[in-house]
Amino acid sequence: MEFGRPYTVTATGAVYPRRGMVLGYVVTTSASLTLRLHDNASAASGTEVLPTTPAFTAGGTFYRLPVSLANGLYATVGGTGSVTFYIVDAA
Repeated sequence: MEFGRPYTVTATGAVYPRRGMVLGYVVTTSASLTLRLHDNASAASGTEVLPTTPAFTAGGTFYRLPVSLANGLYATVGGTGSVTFYIVDAA
């Protein structure tokens, strides 16, 4: 069983500031939400871990995104909505 700490975002910005592991995310609300993710603690640069926006279903669907972060997680959010990421600290 996997456990991660929840981090919720509603706008573009830093999600997580250090090394870790993303388990996945839940789109809790959405009105034409777009999302791009980068392995970076403070900017939309570096390695893209989610380069294109998938089709979202709001309302509690968990999307697995097992990816290691070397530097942190930065989200570019377009449209309206909120996303909760589940992240495990690097040991």
